[in-house]
Amino acid sequence: MILLEINSKLKSEFDKFCLHFKDQGIWVLIGRIYLILGVFLISIILTNNLSPSLYGEYKYYISILALFSIFSLPESFQIIVRYASRGHSRILIHLTRLRLKFTFAASMILFFLGLFKYFTNSNFELYLLIAVFLPFYYSYDLYIPFLQAKMNFKLLNVFLIIRVSIQIILIYLAVLFFKSPLVPFIGLMISFSFLNFIFYNYVKIRYNIKSYIYDKRVSNLFIKQTFSLFMSLTV
Repeated sequence: MILLEINSKLKSEFDKFCLHFKDQGIWVLIGRIYLILGVFLISIILTNNLSPSLYGEYKYYISILALFSIFSLPESFQIIVRYASRGHSRILIHLTRLRLKFTFAASMILFFLGLFKYFTNSNFELYLLIAVFLPFYYSYDLYIPFLQAKMNFKLLNVFLIIRVSIQIILIYLAVLFFKSPLVPFIGLMISFSFLNFIFYNYVKIRYNIKSYIYDKRVSNLFIKQTFSLFMSLTV
């Protein structure tokens, strides 16, 4: 009798797993494979159309962009997953606003650095470009962990596939016509910023997430949690 109950329960759980994988899991697999192939294709496009020195320059631009990610409240993704999975959907809006404030401060640093480069006759365009798009690039991608928390992997991977596809097209056209590492970097910044903004607002509408004012103490709590998680991973 006990064995029959265990067998029935296992069968029920297995059927749930198969149903969930058929509905959502297959999209995780498709999305992961597509993203890997997309990154590989972008590398091929860049290496075939740019010289080693120009490709290294492109990587230098990416490293500057990655360096300033520390201003985007590190580990915000984990905070979103933790709270959104418990039904606190408005965390998406609140953390996005916080990230905008922090990345805007980083943009000011880059802006003045760009002015300094301008007066020293250096490559100031790069810093001014990053300063303009940095808040949009790093602040509006929190729909990714939000959809993970809501277990909506189909919508998430559709978004990511669209984003990578447009990135591939823009980078290919950029290196085809301009042969410059700065132009594909501009394409990357603009496409990611624009699409993240669109996807973020779509998720807000789909899940009927409305704006509201958080207590300042709650904001400070989220800031402490994100930096605590960041420091725990760097130690």
